[in-house]
Amino acid sequence: MKAIQRLEKMWEQNRRYTTRYMLAVGGSMFIHAVLAVIFAMAGRFGFVALNGLAIGFYLLWVWLFTRRAVDEWMLLALYLDVVLHACIYNVFLGQGTAFYLYPFIIIPVTFFLSTRDIKKSYTLAVSVALSVLSVLLMLITLSIQPIDPFQDPGLTRQFFHVNVLLCALLLCVYTSEFMTETLSTQQSLSFHAENDALTGLRNRYGFTKEVEKLHGTQYCVVMCDIDDFKRINDAHGHSVGDAVLSKVGRALLTSPRREDAVCRWGG
Repeated sequence: MKAIQRLEKMWEQNRRYTTRYMLAVGGSMFIHAVLAVIFAMAGRFGFVALNGLAIGFYLLWVWLFTRRAVDEWMLLALYLDVVLHACIYNVFLGQGTAFYLYPFIIIPVTFFLSTRDIKKSYTLAVSVALSVLSVLLMLITLSIQPIDPFQDPGLTRQFFHVNVLLCALLLCVYTSEFMTETLSTQQSLSFHAENDALTGLRNRYGFTKEVEKLHGTQYCVVMCDIDDFKRINDAHGHSVGDAVLSKVGRALLTSPRREDAVCRWGG
């Protein structure tokens, strides 16, 4: 219960950060749950237990997630779970079940998570090394004669179709999340590039872009100043001067018409 409360608090404080990992962990738990059900229907209870352990591992991961910031070791644990499970299924069931797809799907997810949150100089190199290692492991385990494949070809086809669908679903969900974050970041960067951080008014660059939109049309430019503003800074300090600028900026933003633009031109 406390872990859920901490997770809710994290969601309120940083939704994008929390969403990234809850999608990855929640998606993995969902896949393991689906596979556990299908393995149970196929009578492979050893694999049911293996997927149950994986779900327990992810619950433990979420508990740890609510107590510390994600680091390279936590990301490595997520990655190794996928790769090791795929290797086990390749060795026992063979390539016809398409479990080899999961490590390839997780590669872009791992790159996305590591570059977003792990600010270490070696992060990219580790991600590349893990990707190469997972490909080699897939090639090795796929070349081994399956130890205990399904005797019923229909079961093999069923797992193949389920795994392809689950991988496609996971890839679509995380691609959507990646695009959402990318667009949000671009919008934020664009806003800060075109607007003054103190007053919220457009800066010179933002003003120039507005003028470019008006090319070929008639428009009017009005310039104003705050009288004796230097005396405020000299008498009360720059922090008070910044507060005055901020209030003036807010007042100006509420005054113009929708088609007008307000800019902070000078200091």
